Amino acid sequence: MTIYGHCGPWALGTDMSDSKAFYKNILYPLQDKVLTLVAEANSAFYLTGGTALSRGYLHHRFSDDLDFFVNNYKDFKTEVDAIGSLLAQAFPSFTFLLKEDTFVRAAIREEAQLKIDFVNYVDFRVGAPLDSPLFVRTDNHLNILANKVSALSRDEPKDFSDIWFLAKNSLSLGRK
Repeated sequence: MTIYGHCGPWALGTDMSDSKAFYKNILYPLQDKVLTLVAEANSAFYLTGGTALSRGYLHHRFSDDLDFFVNNYKDFKTEVDAIGSLLAQAFPSFTFLLKEDTFVRAAIREEAQLKIDFVNYVDFRVGAPLDSPLFVRTDNHLNILANKVSALSRDEPKDFSDIWFLAKNSLSLGRK
């Protein structure tokens, strides 16, 4: 079965075991290939957002997309184009969907659709990205929390869930 869309397999009425299989066997291996290629590009981008949080720290939910950020980076467009070339070589379905000065959205359509955002973000951030098994430069949980709080106005259940799990696991307060 081919599944396209950011909403994941549950939108098709599949049960949770089908969802787990979709992520384990289809979407996460696709994400991993992209993460490997972006890491090999030695770019300044760090992985952030729900995927960094759910796959890198909490393992509390599934996540469908990849968010790569840099902070006020002058070579943003050059690095996005270089990464895009690498991804296009590896994935013939790779395409840029939107290109703006500080935001680029791309997609890969294989067995699943993977949305990839590149963002040239503001100067301020909380802490530095960390090296993790998921990606060489993964955003720290405090900066992800700050971004999740600022994103609450978009009224996405995943943002509330992420904040709740951060608080539940005491990551938001730096406690163990």
